[in-house]
Amino acid sequence: MDMLTAKEITDNYFNWVKSNYNFSKLKNSGNIDIQTPFIDNFGDSISFIVKLENDQLIVTDEGYTIWNLSTMGHNVTRKKTHRRLILDSLLKSENAILSDNNELKINVRKNNIGQAIHDMTQLVIKINDMTMLSSSNVKNIFYDEALEYFNKNADIYRKLPSFQITGKSQLSHKIDFGFFTKDGVKLVKLHNTLTRNTIESAIVTLVDTSDYRLENYQETEKLCLLINGIDKSKITTDNHIESLAQYNIDIIDFTDKQDVRLKLSS
Repeated sequence: MDMLTAKEITDNYFNWVKSNYNFSKLKNSGNIDIQTPFIDNFGDSISFIVKLENDQLIVTDEGYTIWNLSTMGHNVTRKKTHRRLILDSLLKSENAILSDNNELKINVRKNNIGQAIHDMTQLVIKINDMTMLSSSNVKNIFYDEALEYFNKNADIYRKLPSFQITGKSQLSHKIDFGFFTKDGVKLVKLHNTLTRNTIESAIVTLVDTSDYRLENYQETEKLCLLINGIDKSKITTDNHIESLAQYNIDIIDFTDKQDVRLKLSS
């Protein structure tokens, strides 16, 4: 299969967004219901609402995400647990809060509503990924573990700290690390697991930031996903890797330090 051109990817992406995000006004409350193309652990569309609360515009999942996890036996809100530490880290990264009744909320101004919808989508995807973690993996917050590893091996890894890129949509996309490698600049996003949502999120970042990357890197940099352990025994894993390869997105298994060094060292 031939590599797609940047314009083909861009056109395909924006057509996909227009076709797969659904917005509707709820009759009783007047709130706006948002159905995304991403799937939760029950196989349902990830959704949330935009509402006005005490003269403040809010994007909220109305508590569904945490309730969903609890029905599957995952308590992520109990204080002083490793899962709660991960949850708090995710909330902070997307400028969100957890209410007393376990709603995920983002307070927003009208001119930033698109960014808030994007941030809430990413937050729910990442929280849903927590159900894929084994008890041993939960003992570490992945970003902190990765940061510690790269800092301890600063002699072989030349990295930039996390930063954000504004895309054509005017949404900001978080890049967890930038690396200067022997093969050029690589932009790295971290995910605990490799899922369909992970893939779609990565493609969104790649396509939406193409103008910025063309201006700053001549689009010669590579986007990589650093995954906290890849189960290569699953048939879907090969399919996920093949899907990302079509967009020139590389997958690196953080547990395979030899592969990490091969692809990210300077």
